[in-house]
Amino acid sequence: MKSCISTYSFERLYQDGGFTRFDAIDKTKEYGCQGVELVLNDETPDGSTPMEYAKALCAHAKEQGLEVPIYTTGANFFVKEPEKELERLCRHIDIAAECKIPLLRHDVAWGYYEGYTGIKSYKKVIEAVAPFVRQAAEYARERGLKTCSENHGYLLQDSARMLELFAAVDHPNYGFLCDMGNFTVVDEDCATAVSALSDY
Repeated sequence: MKSCISTYSFERLYQDGGFTRFDAIDKTKEYGCQGVELVLNDETPDGSTPMEYAKALCAHAKEQGLEVPIYTTGANFFVKEPEKELERLCRHIDIAAECKIPLLRHDVAWGYYEGYTGIKSYKKVIEAVAPFVRQAAEYARERGLKTCSENHGYLLQDSARMLELFAAVDHPNYGFLCDMGNFTVVDEDCATAVSALSDY
């Protein structure tokens, strides 16, 4: 097993501009880890493109002797125009592929969007988002990497709902990134939940 720290773990330190993601990579090395997870979105702190910024971070990680096993970005397919969100996510898949990062984690849904008038059921959410998650997984497969999602966001967080999501997506290139502690937030026993999802 190898240890890895996410650049997101240093999020509070970025606020005043005195600590950067490059510093986070240095700290990760200092702490004795073997890898660093890059968490990036559409904007960069230095005005570079997301592609340029990711490449610079990966180069710095390599200089420090760290692997970059995973790239994470936000995503929300339960929106009025999920096609646009898919296009945006695919741009991040392109970045991960260019940087030769083998795994990309993305969110799925954050809640009911403003103006939503349908039935408020997580099943309706899964029905709406699954085709786009599947398309992202397929696009990533073509680019040589895998996609996954974590159990968080309340709406799709317990193991039963996550299982329904995976059944609906039904793509071999899409998997589960397990946060054991997140199950307790929805009052679920961690051991039971992890066991239920271990195949994914």
